[in-house]
Amino acid sequence: MINKKYIKLEDNKMKKKSFLILNLVITMLICSALLLFSEWDKGVQCYNKKDYKCAETEFQQVIELNPEHYAGYYMLGLTYLDSKKINDAEKNLLLALKYAHKDYGTLFNLGRLYSQKNDYNKVIQYTTQSLAADKITPQQRGFSLKMRADAYFNTKQYDKAEKDIEEAMKLLPKDESLPCFYGINAYYLKNYDKAFHQLSKVYGKPNCSGIKNALMLMDAANQTKNYSKAIEVGEALVSHGTKDEKIISQLAVSYIAQSNYSKAVENLKKLPDNTFKLFNLAQIYVTLKDWIAAEQILKIWKQKEPKNPKCSELYGHVYFNTKRPYDALDSFIEAQNNAPASEKAHYQTLINDTRKYIKEILEGQVQQAVEHEKMESQRSPTTTTTEENKEVPKPDNSNKAPTGKKKG
Repeated sequence: MINKKYIKLEDNKMKKKSFLILNLVITMLICSALLLFSEWDKGVQCYNKKDYKCAETEFQQVIELNPEHYAGYYMLGLTYLDSKKINDAEKNLLLALKYAHKDYGTLFNLGRLYSQKNDYNKVIQYTTQSLAADKITPQQRGFSLKMRADAYFNTKQYDKAEKDIEEAMKLLPKDESLPCFYGINAYYLKNYDKAFHQLSKVYGKPNCSGIKNALMLMDAANQTKNYSKAIEVGEALVSHGTKDEKIISQLAVSYIAQSNYSKAVENLKKLPDNTFKLFNLAQIYVTLKDWIAAEQILKIWKQKEPKNPKCSELYGHVYFNTKRPYDALDSFIEAQNNAPASEKAHYQTLINDTRKYIKEILEGQVQQAVEHEKMESQRSPTTTTTEENKEVPKPDNSNKAPTGKKKG
């Protein structure tokens, strides 16, 4: 029979041993947690100081200590992303997502990553998922909408981009880049009124300056007949030394629209001899009825683009107004031959009008000349016959002087 005291003693030993083991486990867990916290804290400090090499080392140790927790992968992914190690960042952020598939930060930064890779479909995918993430704040929602709008813009889905920008502007009222983005997107939607209204308010601010934005504002201004604003923006850039051909071209368009032809010509002459310059110069000279200057420009244009129908058309107007209707007719026919099908009817009208002019005016004048000549030719022989048939008067001898002969 087993001694009860012995059993009790053994039982106490087992409890003591279990207690020691439990204490050891707890101690190890505490030490591990302390070590994990120490590595995490140091890694965060290194990351915030942009010491990415240090941060990389610390977060790798965090992952070794706790390989199934998303945070280590997330911070290591961010470290790689900010140090431009895109492939390593992608690998770690996807691992973080595996352990926390609704974490906003992971989803948002995957959007950032794919934006840098210009993979806009994946940007749309992850920003859309981030909008359904756990515990998302209004500000975070605004950030995701802004990034998704950029992806929509870059995939030419301007309607969807507009909706996201509008909502983001409400959530991020202090973000000065959004009104400019909204104006640019409206420009690409060809909503020039909205583009002009928005860009004219924010152009020149740090997030909405530069030649590209100026050009969109000037074009939107010209499209909406706000020529003075286009001139204001263009002249300011020219005064600061810009030689950008597109800016100068928009400036010329504004001056032409205001019938300020001298300023238009001044700007057009700054451009190389391209179609835009030559067409507008020729058009201005035709408008001013400076046929010599127009013909000089058209000669240059014709050498560069012998089959340009607009060049032939303007040549036709010059010829017609300088009393060379047959040359004008040839030019209009040539223009029609080289024109696209949608424009042939326009040239047919010019051809018909010129032919009508030749037939009714010139041929009428020719007919009048022929008839006049015929009448003259009919009248001239009669006059000659009359003169020829006139009797030559005989000499009147009665008044002759005496010859000195005596009568017999």
